[in-house]
Amino acid sequence: GGVSVVSTANEMNLINTSAAGTVKNNKAVIYGANGEVNATSLQIGGESITASASQLNIMDGVIATKDEINVVADVTAGTAAADKAVVLNSNKDISAIRNITATGTITANTSIVVGGVTINSASIASLDNITIGQSSNGKVVTQNSAGIVTIGGTDENQILNIASHDGIDGGLKLAGSLVTASATELNTLKGITSTANELNILTGVTVDKDEINLLNGSSAGAIVSGKSVVYGSGGEVNATKLQIAGSDITASANQLNVMASVTSSSTELNLLYGSIGGTIVDDKVVVYGSSGEVNATKLQVGGVDITANPAQINKLAGVSSTANELNLVNGASSGNINNGKAVIYGTNGEVNAKTLQIDSVSVTVGADKINLLDNASGNIQSQINAKINETTADSRYGVKEGSNNILTVGELTSGSIASGFGSINVGSNPITTTGTVSGGTIDAGDVLISGSTIGHTNDTGLITLSNGLAKVTGNFETTGTVTTSGLT
Repeated sequence: GGVSVVSTANEMNLINTSAAGTVKNNKAVIYGANGEVNATSLQIGGESITASASQLNIMDGVIATKDEINVVADVTAGTAAADKAVVLNSNKDISAIRNITATGTITANTSIVVGGVTINSASIASLDNITIGQSSNGKVVTQNSAGIVTIGGTDENQILNIASHDGIDGGLKLAGSLVTASATELNTLKGITSTANELNILTGVTVDKDEINLLNGSSAGAIVSGKSVVYGSGGEVNATKLQIAGSDITASANQLNVMASVTSSSTELNLLYGSIGGTIVDDKVVVYGSSGEVNATKLQVGGVDITANPAQINKLAGVSSTANELNLVNGASSGNINNGKAVIYGTNGEVNAKTLQIDSVSVTVGADKINLLDNASGNIQSQINAKINETTADSRYGVKEGSNNILTVGELTSGSIASGFGSINVGSNPITTTGTVSGGTIDAGDVLISGSTIGHTNDTGLITLSNGLAKVTGNFETTGTVTTSGLT
């Protein structure tokens, strides 16, 4: 199927004499028709498995993990162990259990011993039929789910008596702090009309009377010597002097307000320390000089050093070209035209162009024809118009019927010489054309060209030409080198 076999001969020989479903020494193992392999010995990590197939099949259907199976390892019946299964001894007893959490009912026939304390039905009677969070005579006091303990009822006379309360080291604590006031002192609050919110203002207050007295004589929004500072209604404090770490701040409020919108960190602000205007200092902020200058010893762009000197860089002053426009110079050649690149005149002001266009129209005449205009002066069209008109030219130079003795004509730029004209004798002057010369036979000295043959006056069929073939019927002689891709 187009898949290459990369196995070696030795690897392929492992299949020789192997049997499906049976393990053979030093041979490939091939599963049987039911996916079985019959082995006489099974090893894992080089160690033989000594359990029989029946013993291994006990694990069939077991979904427990190794960690769950390990909870029965090293278990002693009748003794509980951490992270191990609990197995009762022959008397159905178990010891060394620390805590038991039950979501149902625990039933004991006689009593429960906890830390040497025996709890029986009589001792837990105070727990029977209690309302969580509500005290009841002869019952334990509990706290409900909201953390509230209610003692007695509205019309009842239950009393919470803390006999150990001495205001020194025993009695009532609130939020972990011992209440040092006596009942008499607490009763002095009787008749106070402050609301709970007003009293709650004191929550967490740890000041003493001397500290509270610092408020006496203070003035909101102003600083009074030896008194607490109280912010004014607008959050202001009017200070005549400001210190930080014992040092006077000499800057005015306006100077300090400059920092109002500063978002820089102290590390960023420290970059200004040691900087010098107009000069670059290593690892400091660059500050322009009074004339907007920065004196750098090295300039980099994208981590690359700029090696050009200032005079060379200043050549770009005033350049408004885009990157694409500047790239037109890349690949341009002085005196030559390269497609898609800028045209640069040569040392003599020349540009060597293969094609010249004017208003998208190609100029097809050669440079020699264009050079004829080199000495032209004035308007050429006006000069042409000053020449004789067509009527005069026809009269003067036109064909004279019956005349066969026209010796001189001007330049003929159109028309044709039709059949029957006869021979044209130009003497020793050449006939030049850039078009095709068509004729029956060309006779040039001893060379004759007629149709597809080129010959000599004595052998007119010397060379016969056809598509892709030049057949020479005579001998071929050369004094130079002949290069050919084959000879027949």
